[in-house]
Amino acid sequence: MKSFREPRSLAAIVLIACIGCNLNAPSPEPPAENVPTSTGAVTVSVAPVDRLSEQVPQEMLPLEVDDATRLPDGGIAYVGGQDLMVRMTSASGREVPVSLGREGEGPGEFKSLKWIEQCGDRLYTWDFLLRRISVFTLTGEFVEQFPGLSLFRLYCDNSGNLMALETPRELQGLPGPDFEPLAARIVILDRDGGPVTELHDIPMARNRPLGTVTTAGFIGEHIVLGTAEQASIQLLQRNGTLVREIALGDLERTITPALYQAELERLVAQTHPDMHDRIREVLSTVPMPAALPAYRSIVTDRERLAWITLSSIGDRKTRLIVVDASAGSSSGVIGTVEFPFEAEVLEARSGPLLLLTLSDEGDDVLVYEITVGSVP
Repeated sequence: MKSFREPRSLAAIVLIACIGCNLNAPSPEPPAENVPTSTGAVTVSVAPVDRLSEQVPQEMLPLEVDDATRLPDGGIAYVGGQDLMVRMTSASGREVPVSLGREGEGPGEFKSLKWIEQCGDRLYTWDFLLRRISVFTLTGEFVEQFPGLSLFRLYCDNSGNLMALETPRELQGLPGPDFEPLAARIVILDRDGGPVTELHDIPMARNRPLGTVTTAGFIGEHIVLGTAEQASIQLLQRNGTLVREIALGDLERTITPALYQAELERLVAQTHPDMHDRIREVLSTVPMPAALPAYRSIVTDRERLAWITLSSIGDRKTRLIVVDASAGSSSGVIGTVEFPFEAEVLEARSGPLLLLTLSDEGDDVLVYEITVGSVP
């Protein structure tokens, strides 16, 4: 499905790699309670059908969330903050979440924890400092762990196979005058971490603020790849063979100085406060690009649909297009959805849509209900 969450994107990692991060970075304003709008074959419930903040006791608020996944019983497993554990809520009410893990390097322990995903009948987590994937049952029992890669994005299918987008080897230092895409591998792993396929020399990112960042996902037995260099995505066989290129149309991605400044401030906010002035000084030497990337990110439902985020940080809204990316379809964009607040799409499975909203006053995970009608 997904990656290490925005705003912890590759672009941010590139820009602050040699300076250091503050994990308690400020975040965008909390969402307004307004109704989303939609067009085409896809509609979304007028209000959240559930919220993470309503599944935890009041004394655990405000929340700090980096990633989350919805469990089969309607509960939510999430990670966030600096306590290095997974928390699993129940949809039945404000019960104390089940907690998994702790700080350490042993089985089921973590040094860093920013990603979690339900992959088939298991929960997978990624520790980017230990470069290790830990696996739990959906009820919280530790199963196994295996070494991962130096990566910045990780996805899984419904069988537990993983797709890792490797960190480019050129990610050493701050942006320079050369903004050509940095290349790296995509590695597909089986559910126990064994390598299955490697795809080489994939463009992964441009080392600059508002540079392109590659995102991907599984669709059935295929993978979707989006480099954001053009207004299209690719459907590939798992060995890298192109099945079809899917045009996304005119995406109307207009760059403005205000959006660029919002991106710079977002990157500054992710570093230690002592380094803010230095970061601003470095970033101010990087000119604004002529245009925005074609899109910001892709999240798939693993079966048919790809949800593509068009809006940027600072837009004060979340604008999405929905694409039928299945191998047997000749369709492209089948609908649009817009939320009148900034959020990140975490999951878009058949039924629930999970959005992460970030705020200094408390993060939240909102669950909306998706309905997909017939495609003309």
